[in-house]
Amino acid sequence: MSAYECTIAYHPDLGEDGVKEQIERTRQAITSKGGSDIEVHEWGMRELAYPIQKHKRAQFFVIEYTGGGEAVAEVERNLRIADTVLRYLTIAVDPNRPPLELAGVRREVEEAAPAAEEAAPAAEAAAGTEAPAEEAAPEAPSEPQA
Repeated sequence: MSAYECTIAYHPDLGEDGVKEQIERTRQAITSKGGSDIEVHEWGMRELAYPIQKHKRAQFFVIEYTGGGEAVAEVERNLRIADTVLRYLTIAVDPNRPPLELAGVRREVEEAAPAAEEAAPAAEAAAGTEAPAEEAAPEAPSEPQA
């Protein structure tokens, strides 16, 4: 059995109940074909690089699972016929890859953003109190023009 990762972009107007229903259908498709070790990661609402079906945003989820080719085919068949799915991509995962820890990465990014915003004004204020080296040096007398 191989490990797979399926990234799914759902319709932006799909409610929380609709997303849960779609995720549960995907879980059932995986388990019906012998798949296991299902992990669902929510990426949330994100901007799209280009409009898909006139939508500029989508709800993204990543589903990690192990299974055979039959499980992948069943998942993709279900995603293809679902009206709420804008795009999906399934890839085989390298078994030596570190685990996908999106929640930890997102938390680190969110914690770093306010710290960077607070540090920027402090750095500007510190830079404004010091005179640049060029201004501190006395000016050389200019030569008279003939």
